[in-house]
Amino acid sequence: PGLRHREEVADTLRNRADREVSVSFQKRHRIGFWVALAVLLLSIWPLYPWVAGVEPLVLGMPFSMFWLVLMIATVFFTFLTIFTKDREDDEALDREYRD
Repeated sequence: PGLRHREEVADTLRNRADREVSVSFQKRHRIGFWVALAVLLLSIWPLYPWVAGVEPLVLGMPFSMFWLVLMIATVFFTFLTIFTKDREDDEALDREYRD
């Protein structure tokens, strides 16, 4: 009876953790999708011509080049954050399953 009860409790905790991770996983990936879509839209016509110009210079670059570098950096750091959080969740689940 004691072993069976422990297995049931472990299964309950695993199911609860899976649901919590699944929700946060989906939320993070949905945010990543919307950030990538926003960057795409801000980098193409009709929105890009608003920033397409040589003046002013920012960090020694024309503003349009700075804008594109900024968009690429935004996507990179968003996806890096998503990747890091997913790895943390995976490691937390692995620790729970081992215990």
